[in-house]
Amino acid sequence: MGRKGGPGADFGSGFAQAVQRAPPEEAGLYRFGSALLHIYNALRQVKKSLEVYCLEQGEYSFLSDNPVWLPDIGLAIGCERGVYQGIEREWLYWYDQGGQRYLTPEERTAEAARLATEAAQQAAEAERRAEQAERRVAEAQQQILKEAAARRAVEAQLQALRHRLQEQGIDPGA
Repeated sequence: MGRKGGPGADFGSGFAQAVQRAPPEEAGLYRFGSALLHIYNALRQVKKSLEVYCLEQGEYSFLSDNPVWLPDIGLAIGCERGVYQGIEREWLYWYDQGGQRYLTPEERTAEAARLATEAAQQAAEAERRAEQAERRVAEAQQQILKEAAARRAVEAQLQALRHRLQEQGIDPGA
């Protein structure tokens, strides 16, 4: 979506079906179902940029939470300072039931890139460790071969000494 919509506008098409635009004389007002009224104007300086009212017994009462849980659509709406399409200011965002803000498309892309970089680094580290392990195995095999050759040489020398002792009439086993 374009810059005009803000980060909340990119949440998903299912959300757009749940939101009804207020009449033109109430510019900036959105209704979610019939019980909630939201006023959002990022340029406000005296009042909060986001106000949410709940219709109870024919009267709207102000909900001061930020974000505000909207049970009818299973989301919370709130505003906070952030960067969207290179613009830093207060933006309207969507949140899950636990109060965790949903990422904007830019943030999701950056997070995916970060995770991909992290995975590549982990793969490179695993490859480096595997190469080190292979070198250690090869070195250990070489050491085993050297020790086996040394043992054979010692056994050959021992056999030669036994044979010389036997030639001189000495029993090497006694």
